[in-house]
Amino acid sequence: MIIETKLMREFRITKYDPALRNEQGWFIKDDWTSVSDVGSVFSGMELTLENYTAVERAYTETVRRFLEEAAVDFLQANDLDNRAMATGAPQEGSLIKLESIPAIVGALLREEYWCRLESSDAFVHVGYDYYMYVGVTRPCNNSIRFAHEAGLFVEEFISPYHPENES
Repeated sequence: MIIETKLMREFRITKYDPALRNEQGWFIKDDWTSVSDVGSVFSGMELTLENYTAVERAYTETVRRFLEEAAVDFLQANDLDNRAMATGAPQEGSLIKLESIPAIVGALLREEYWCRLESSDAFVHVGYDYYMYVGVTRPCNNSIRFAHEAGLFVEEFISPYHPENES
């Protein structure tokens, strides 16, 4: 029996410039990390709801483009944690169509609930402090270019949110 394995290209996609990381990989600039930071001041600038929304939109549009370019039609919601009973959260194990994924990623970024979005061809993991990880089995050069143009940074990086990587 031959088992075909697909090479997953994994990326960390963030608003954090890698040039501003220390030797341990920690981002060292004073910057916001959550929707709860709206109204606070970072590096002398107030985070407005308008600025927050623009960054969230860059993330969600980047995800949509990656999945579309990789020809991914749906992802499955796994390991759902909805302690706050947020309305609109997917059900555990539900299949989510491509057109619904950006809204779910937005809710994940706003910390309304948490889950992994996964299939055999792709995944989207949203972690703490506005870190997002995307994995695809096809090249997505146009999506990477879009992310850069939208002010995001795309780095090759293995998601720490794979179940086997979590401790």
